[in-house]
Amino acid sequence: MTSYRFYDLVGWQDASGVTQGWNDLDSLEVGDAISGLSDEERRSATTLWAMANAPIYLGGDLTNLDNLGKQLLSNEEVIAVDRSGQPARQILGGGTPVWGSALADGTYYVALFNLNAFPSPVQLPWSTLGFANAPHVRDLWNHLDLPRSSHVFSAVIPGHGARLLQLTGRGDVERSSSAISQSYEAESATLNGTAVIAQCPACSGGAKVGGLCCGANNYMTFENIVVPRAGTYLIQIDSMTEGPRSLLFRVNGGRFTTLNVGGGSFFLPSSTTVPIELNAGVNSIQFGNLTSYAPDMDRIVISGDGSAFPPQSFTYEAENATLEGGTGHFYCEYCSGAGEAGFIGGGSGNNVLFSDVTVSVTGTYQMEVDYLTSGPRSFFISVNGGPDTELDLNGSSFSLPTSIVVPVQLKVGSNTIRFGNPTGYAPALDRIAIPLAPVQTKEDAAAGGV
Repeated sequence: MTSYRFYDLVGWQDASGVTQGWNDLDSLEVGDAISGLSDEERRSATTLWAMANAPIYLGGDLTNLDNLGKQLLSNEEVIAVDRSGQPARQILGGGTPVWGSALADGTYYVALFNLNAFPSPVQLPWSTLGFANAPHVRDLWNHLDLPRSSHVFSAVIPGHGARLLQLTGRGDVERSSSAISQSYEAESATLNGTAVIAQCPACSGGAKVGGLCCGANNYMTFENIVVPRAGTYLIQIDSMTEGPRSLLFRVNGGRFTTLNVGGGSFFLPSSTTVPIELNAGVNSIQFGNLTSYAPDMDRIVISGDGSAFPPQSFTYEAENATLEGGTGHFYCEYCSGAGEAGFIGGGSGNNVLFSDVTVSVTGTYQMEVDYLTSGPRSFFISVNGGPDTELDLNGSSFSLPTSIVVPVQLKVGSNTIRFGNPTGYAPALDRIAIPLAPVQTKEDAAAGGV
């Protein structure tokens, strides 16, 4: 449930403050390792609670706090963030979300998270916050003053980790002459299947699109997205939901990108901004969910000049892969994409086949495998038709996915990765995620890996 708070909070970020009250994210289970969270995950959870100005009350046995739990809960600089009275808003979403808040004295609090299980680079242009440079940056977890940061902050964040910064901003932002900001209403898009327009007084344009559910033919498409040059832009997606749901979108018929969202209303939109690759000229963007429930859509806003930082990893949803034999897809409330692939294994024909895992460089990649099981089960994994490698796993839930990272050898271009178990039952499979860059090149790759 802790991981879901990163999506759930977006839907409630406008309902918090001195005059409104404080969002309650539930008890903070970071006091000891019995919580089931890693050290990085415990630090990330505490960071999110602090940025949200959420009440910090603890679950578990308070007489059994370990050293890390005591450090997390007694860091006065982090406690000051929680007591700032300025709850943060999400600045960027996706797999490496960024949250920020501005104080009245010109100070900013900024938290950078990595929701992937493997280390991921995160870049935040200071222009996103409205200034050009940060002459003073302090790492609040490590009590360190960092060097002056011009234009952009960059860091490699461990899997499920976070950085928490206090900073001051200086300098005006120069707007590129080619920068755009274009809004497209959902009700003006092309609708297919069960997609339908409905009234929504709080929405932009007074209407929304719903019915984006559970089928490859039930989707909406923005047909005429025009940008001056090819590159990475930012797309603000305004949607609404009660509880967790997932949008899948793709540009010009390419690969799908997953956007997991949460919220408490089908009539109050909330915004998430992620990078998107667009071609020069006319583009189309399709939204829906092939196998599960998508939120309702209000609008999208495309902005930037094509120079935004691109995504650093790609996600492949198991429920949308090729499901062989008796394997099927099922609803999973807290899974990425709101779905999972189950009934894997128990025979050589019951597999999940990811048929187009594409990378730009041959090498060894860290593959994240998000799975669900209660008790020990095993995957047998084959890459590009090669020999099976056994991956023995354990877990305590068929409702909440957990992650493991394994190395895989991939070739430039398209790859296939098959998950199965020829004799026993495998875990259910939520997704795999592949970073943009390999750990090492083909020439330097050591023997081993899947």
